[in-house]
Amino acid sequence: MPPTVLPTPSLVELNTTSLARAARAYADQGIPVFPLVPGEKKPRVARGFYSATTDTRQIQRWWSDWPNANIGIATGKPSNLWVLDIDPRHGGLRSLETLERHIKDWGATMPLHATLRQLTGGGGTHLFYQMPSKPGVDPPNGTFADYQGIELKKTGGYIVAPPSRHPSGCVYQWQQDIMPVPFPTALLELWVETRRRAFSRASAPTETQTCWREARESHLDRELDPEYWLHVSVRKAAPGSRHRYACFLAIQLVSIVGCSFEEAESWMREYVARVIQLPADPYELDDALECLHFAWRKYAS
Repeated sequence: MPPTVLPTPSLVELNTTSLARAARAYADQGIPVFPLVPGEKKPRVARGFYSATTDTRQIQRWWSDWPNANIGIATGKPSNLWVLDIDPRHGGLRSLETLERHIKDWGATMPLHATLRQLTGGGGTHLFYQMPSKPGVDPPNGTFADYQGIELKKTGGYIVAPPSRHPSGCVYQWQQDIMPVPFPTALLELWVETRRRAFSRASAPTETQTCWREARESHLDRELDPEYWLHVSVRKAAPGSRHRYACFLAIQLVSIVGCSFEEAESWMREYVARVIQLPADPYELDDALECLHFAWRKYAS
């Protein structure tokens, strides 16, 4: 597959050129485009991104008929581009920070934004990458690995390209003239692990169900022992469920064991000391104490 190349004139220059000229510039460098409804993200042609082409005559006809048509770029195999769409309206910026921390555990050495970027007209960001050169791990289009506000655009999808106009009235803009880097291997490895965990959860009782079943089957003397509930909570808590089991522990200490607030607080501190801690994602005492305050308000007699 030929590498993705940058259009001439530069990408940044395309921010202020005409839509027709920009569409031709993308096509000249082998990036298939198609027209969108002016000022919107909807395809202007019946077959949508399936109509994307580098045929300059077809592109000339489209933008002669609709000079204000926005520009769509077909992602994936047609353009050799995978795109991460960061939408701050749905928590994308916060998810991006979390994702950056998590991929360090998978060997990532460069930040995700160290690649070709554009600002969307809606206040978000598109991060462009060269699609993997070898077949293998193939995440689907849509929300990436449950990180809300981050969508992957690949084969079967498309993005809006500068200088298109967003429904808000703002214009899409390239931020710099650099080549897109290869899609990070760390992201693919993280997605595989996320899928594996999802399959594991689907084929077994939920952690909450298992936890409550153990509680019901406990003998009375064990139910009244805070050390037992601490042991159960720490054993079940994994990264991603530490908050859930902090709340579980707090509720048991208050509603079953009958601890005073001070006694329960000491056990919550012990939970934080024993639970799994990740360098990039530590579990904080403040969260455990918030769980205790919730349990105390709801269950203390």
